[in-house]
Amino acid sequence: MSVGQSDPIIRVGLWSARFILMLSLIIGVGGVGYFTLIGRYDPKAGDTIISVALCAGLVSTLPLLALQGLDSLGAPLPDLLTAAVWKAGLYATSYGGSILIAATALTVAYAARLFKYTSSAGVLLSLTALLLTGVASASAGHAATAPPRGLTTLAVFLHVVAVLLWMGSLIPLVVTLTRERSDASWILRQFSSSVPGIVAILGASGLVLAVVQVRTVSALWTTDYGVVLLVKLALVISILFLALVNRYWLTEAVIADDRRATRWLIRSASTEIVLGSLVIAVLGLWRFTPPPRALLLAPSDVAVQYTKISKDGVSATLTAKPPVVGPLRIEVSEIRIGGERVKPLSVKIELDKPSYGIGPFVREARQQGDVYLGDGFVLPLDGFWIIRVTLLITEFRSVTLTDVFDIAKGTS
Repeated sequence: MSVGQSDPIIRVGLWSARFILMLSLIIGVGGVGYFTLIGRYDPKAGDTIISVALCAGLVSTLPLLALQGLDSLGAPLPDLLTAAVWKAGLYATSYGGSILIAATALTVAYAARLFKYTSSAGVLLSLTALLLTGVASASAGHAATAPPRGLTTLAVFLHVVAVLLWMGSLIPLVVTLTRERSDASWILRQFSSSVPGIVAILGASGLVLAVVQVRTVSALWTTDYGVVLLVKLALVISILFLALVNRYWLTEAVIADDRRATRWLIRSASTEIVLGSLVIAVLGLWRFTPPPRALLLAPSDVAVQYTKISKDGVSATLTAKPPVVGPLRIEVSEIRIGGERVKPLSVKIELDKPSYGIGPFVREARQQGDVYLGDGFVLPLDGFWIIRVTLLITEFRSVTLTDVFDIAKGTS
C-alpha cells in the first residue's frame, strides 16, 4: 500500500459523514434531551424526526470509520474494504474511539425514546446519551487535546452539551407551535427560561476554546483556522440575535395567543435551525485546518530522530523528520561498506506497525547528493514503528537494515 496525502474525494467524504453524524447527534440526542429535561412532556406526535436522525447517525458511523482509516493511512479509495484501513479507522487515532462513543450515545438516546420521556428510565437514558455525546467530542480533535488538557476537555464537553440542549430543542419547539398544542404556552415558558443558562455555558466555554486555539487576534484573518472561526462566529451571532428577538419580543406575545407573533416565532426558530446546520457544516472544515496554537509548535521545530545501524559490513544513518504523527520524511545517509562510502543502485524504505496491523508502507528513495530521501509517508499512530531499508549494492547483492523509530503524538 503506498502512502500519500488523502485525496479530495476522501476529504469530502469525511466532511459529509461527520456532518451527518453531528447533525444527527444534535437533532436526535438533543431532541431527546429537550423532551426529558426542558419540555418535560411526552409528545403525542412530532418526534419521528428524532428517530430518523438517530438512525441516520448510526448509519453514518460506518463510512466515517472507514474514511477515517483511509485518511489516517493516506490510502487510496480502492483500499476502503481492506482490514488495515478499518483497523486504522478504529485504533490509529482518537477519532475512532470518539466515533464509537457517539454511536453508543445514539443507541442510548433511541432506547430513551422507547420509554416515556418523563419516566425515570427515559430521563436516565437521556442524561446518559447527553453525557456520552459530550465525552465523544471531548476525546478527540484539536480543541479537546490542546493544553491545558483538563481545561480544554471540560470546555469542549460543556460546549457540546449546551449546543445539544439548545439546538436540539428547536425542531420539537417548532412542531409544538405549528400544531398549536393546548400546552404550547407552558412549553414555551420552559424553553425560554432555560435558554439564558445554556447560552451562558455555551459562550464561556467557546471563549476559552477560542483563546487557547487562536492565541493572537491577527490569527483570525491570517490562518485558515481563524477564517473558519470568523465564519462560525458570524453565524452564531446571527442565531443569538434571533434568539434575543424570540425571547424578549415574541415569546410573551405568543403566550398571549398572538397568532401573528406565533408565525414569526416559527419562522425565526426555523431560521435558527438552518443557521445551526450551517455552523455544523463550517465546523467540519476544522478537521483539515490546524489551529494557530499548533502552527506555533509546527513539526519543523521538533528535533529530528536518527539512528546508525549496520549489518554484514554495511552501515547507514537513518533520520526521521519530524518524528511525530503525520507526514514524515526518512533520510538515508552515510552508506558505507567496510568504512568506505558507496552509492547503492537503489534504496527501498519500509515502515510498519505490525502490532496494529498497519503497513508496511513502502517508498523508493530518491537520491539527492549523498542522501537518499523517502517522502510521502503519513504515520497515523504514535509509538514504535519498524523501519527497514533495503540497499541494492550490486545486481547480485542487497542488504536490509532494520531498526525502530519512536514516533511522538504531535501537537494537535
